[in-house]
Amino acid sequence: MSLYRLAFPLLLFACLTGCTEDFFVDLEPLERDLLGVWVAAERQDTTSLSIFNDRAQLIWRRNGRKFAGMTLSREEQVAIRLTEVWMKGLDEAVEFRNFRQVDHQLAQLHATLRELRAPLVEAHPADQLYAFDDRWGWVEEISHDQLMCLVEWSEYEEAFQAAKTTWRHFRTLAPGHAENLFPGLAATAPEAEITAIAVDAELVLFEDILSLGNHTLTTETCGTVRQRFLDHVAVLIGYPEADITL
Repeated sequence: MSLYRLAFPLLLFACLTGCTEDFFVDLEPLERDLLGVWVAAERQDTTSLSIFNDRAQLIWRRNGRKFAGMTLSREEQVAIRLTEVWMKGLDEAVEFRNFRQVDHQLAQLHATLRELRAPLVEAHPADQLYAFDDRWGWVEEISHDQLMCLVEWSEYEEAFQAAKTTWRHFRTLAPGHAENLFPGLAATAPEAEITAIAVDAELVLFEDILSLGNHTLTTETCGTVRQRFLDHVAVLIGYPEADITL
């Protein structure tokens, strides 16, 4: 499920001016655990789903106490209240194992964090991660279109190149956020590198198959790329069981 595609523009958050870079560092553990919820939902792993959600809810409550001591504009106050609503919605969705609603709440929360940091952070790896997920979802959709009615072949190639470029950008940015967002880069460095190389290899294989000019041959590799991607994200965030089979 593509998180970026579900996310809608939250222009309200463009009005937020009281936040600092330290504020966003404080929120990176929240984003990490929301990524854990996402991976768990993708894998239908209800145990890890509850673990990551509980941690995310705890981090949000702690941040809520910080907000209470800050001088916030009216717009900021509204934004915080909305985020509180979405976190509660996520908690309910996890409790009832409503995976569709989990995806919906995550999309809004991820969009919120993206908009919050936009004025201060030029490029953030989490945004590139979500963008790759979205762009690869589009590549998958085209690959499964048996009659190739959605796009022209050149547009298919462009979609793949856009996804590949986003993946490379993510790889470049991720090491700068190893402490709070991607602890697996340091704690399990060999596994992080192995899983990243696995994504690289599958993308090369996909491109080779694409060069044959028959999009129906790419269907299986599409799914493998996504699996390798999820494996890599799982290692980065310290997922309880990365479930890596290479």
